[in-house]
Amino acid sequence: MSSIFIDSIFKGSLIDTTINIILLILCLYPVIGAFFWFTGSLSYRFLKTHKWDEGWENILPADQPLITIMIPAHNEEVMIEETITYLFNEINYTNFEVLVADDGSTDQTGAILARLRKQYPRLRTIKILKNKGKAHAFNIGMYFAKGEYILSNDADTIPEPDALMKYMNFFMHDRDMNTSAVTANMDVQNRTKILGKAQTVEFSSIVGVIKRSQTSINDSMSFIFVTFELLAGFLQLLAALILDHHAAKLKYLIFAPLYMLFFWMVNPVTVVMTFVPVLKTIFGFGSGTWISPERKSLQNK
Repeated sequence: MSSIFIDSIFKGSLIDTTINIILLILCLYPVIGAFFWFTGSLSYRFLKTHKWDEGWENILPADQPLITIMIPAHNEEVMIEETITYLFNEINYTNFEVLVADDGSTDQTGAILARLRKQYPRLRTIKILKNKGKAHAFNIGMYFAKGEYILSNDADTIPEPDALMKYMNFFMHDRDMNTSAVTANMDVQNRTKILGKAQTVEFSSIVGVIKRSQTSINDSMSFIFVTFELLAGFLQLLAALILDHHAAKLKYLIFAPLYMLFFWMVNPVTVVMTFVPVLKTIFGFGSGTWISPERKSLQNK
């Protein structure tokens, strides 16, 4: 069956084979990805340590590293003032600056920023004459940032008041010496419209579950893969027993975990143990023979 499946994929010209492989990836990725992120979220919930959702430490102003809050902005006259005002008035952190990269705005964004600079001394702005996109504006801003750490913030996004304190708690300890970046769990403020409600689900699934799964990999990589394999395998065996002989063998489902643990998990060990003998045989140094396992007749009582 597997040979027929593989032959059907690679049958035809190079273009047909490429299209078949791309379609196969597109079809399998959502299913495999969903199982992976699901097990990853369970790993984050029950096995991940040092999550810092609670119990983070307040950093005294004298010990606070300088943070540059970088805001790329293009035609953000509606939201830019509200965002900057919030940052300077609500953030529970003292040692930070706000650097806005005005990416070729054609509305009143520049005028609003000029007025706000008089009100907030820690606000600095960069005027980029031609709009070349958010990434370009952010890269330009990197050359002008004074902070030891940089926070990327959209013009229409506001962090929670304690966000900077929580971020810095990931860089304070000896165990954090290899931490290079921290990401936030975004949420939608305006949920009055259908799009906002849909984005709420999107942010929870993409940013929430996926990012949490990625952070839990260092602590529990084996748990994620083993759980994923067991869950996917159990569903496969369940479907097989239902389809085989009109579910006559469904009563054997209770033995599925035993099969998966003692057969599927042994496969990688088997591959490792037979790898060297296989190479010897391929290059002509092996015996080319195999030992048949011991057989027992089913007719003998």
